[in-house]
Amino acid sequence: MRLRKFGLLVAAALSLSGCIVVPYKAPEGTVGARAEVAATVPADVVPGKTRDQVLQAEGKPDGEGEGANWFVYSSTAKESGLGLFFCAVGNYNMGCGDARRQVWDYRRLVVRFDAAGLVSDARVDSASCLRWTGDFKAPVPCLDLRGDDLRRADAVAAAEKGKQVIATFQDVRWPADEDNDCVYYGKLILAQGSLLFVASADSPYDRNRVQVDPTRCPEPESVVSFDDAEIADLSLVKGMADDRSVKLSRKDGSHFTWQFISDDGKGFHFSALVPGHNADYSKVDDDLTREDAAELTTDIQKVTGKAPDAFGGLDDPSQGGPRTFDRVRWCSGWEPPTVALVQSQLPCAKPKDGYLILTDSGLLFQLADSGDGVNGLVSAMYEDIRSADIRESGLLGSYSHWVVVETKDGEVDAFDPDDSDSREAINVIISSHLAQQGHP
Repeated sequence: MRLRKFGLLVAAALSLSGCIVVPYKAPEGTVGARAEVAATVPADVVPGKTRDQVLQAEGKPDGEGEGANWFVYSSTAKESGLGLFFCAVGNYNMGCGDARRQVWDYRRLVVRFDAAGLVSDARVDSASCLRWTGDFKAPVPCLDLRGDDLRRADAVAAAEKGKQVIATFQDVRWPADEDNDCVYYGKLILAQGSLLFVASADSPYDRNRVQVDPTRCPEPESVVSFDDAEIADLSLVKGMADDRSVKLSRKDGSHFTWQFISDDGKGFHFSALVPGHNADYSKVDDDLTREDAAELTTDIQKVTGKAPDAFGGLDDPSQGGPRTFDRVRWCSGWEPPTVALVQSQLPCAKPKDGYLILTDSGLLFQLADSGDGVNGLVSAMYEDIRSADIRESGLLGSYSHWVVVETKDGEVDAFDPDDSDSREAINVIISSHLAQQGHP
């Protein structure tokens, strides 16, 4: 009754100022399809039980390891708490919302199996946290309900097993080549023949550095294996918010980008990322990225035998090696509109953004908007290219110019970088290679 009277007083007072707030008791209950996970390990999953027996007793797991070597069963419940329903009225609009403050309880049953498929270990993890939530949405869990932490531990163990760890870089952001709402922070481990990214337990975040539910995001590529024959390029490119990022490319077209964040020696902290008033950390981040990228280049050279000048973006391009052009649009074919003043006169309906890499043997275009690990969209050897020239995309050149590459089999690809100097450089490099092939 006291809460109700207080709520009426608050509602009456705030209604005078154009805002109504009504408190209520936020309901308790379970969230999701799975019933509550017991506080102790069930008798059906004790050591010695088979994998099939566990599946029969507990059902399909909410997460599992490589080769089904472990299962995770999770449950979510919320306790009763304070709810606030509010409406605000302005001069030109009106809106209502809901916010709740209550304790959320999480449990997960972790079941591990041996090589024979028998339960070797089982335990129950639990965590509770006080959360403010809005619009009836579930908060970010304070316990990993899918077992991503277990999967990362398995990846680290597999990557480091029998291999020498060359270097470990703290405070790394992945991916760094696009603005998205699934950003992970963690560390980068360079072992013999592989790079391993290990995300922090509190990742991922959105582009505003607000923690988000990991179920909305794909798990980052854990291990990047490589050898001397597979590395196409290691370069510095523009990443999120135009920060410098390191991009490792393979000849199959896959690429992986990271940015090295300033490190105070104590691990990842938001204080190293979110600048205060009149503070600018962008230069610090860029400088550190370049320094760590140079160190990473040296370490990869130790493993693969590649010389540092083979990586185009980290050295003077005039010294040879690949050239990487970021912020490049690509179109398949060449069919620009011919009607004057048509908005965005382009040679295709939907250009794709990405990176264009020119090597000594050919070109490689990689998508930027599909995330790390996606194969390259276009690749061609210079010996298979018939011509390359700059063409106008609009009537009388009213819009943009493109570098148009035509292969001997009739395929046409058009590339449009974000500045004219890059466009001229791309055309000159490709044309010079074609001249070496005997083409005019």
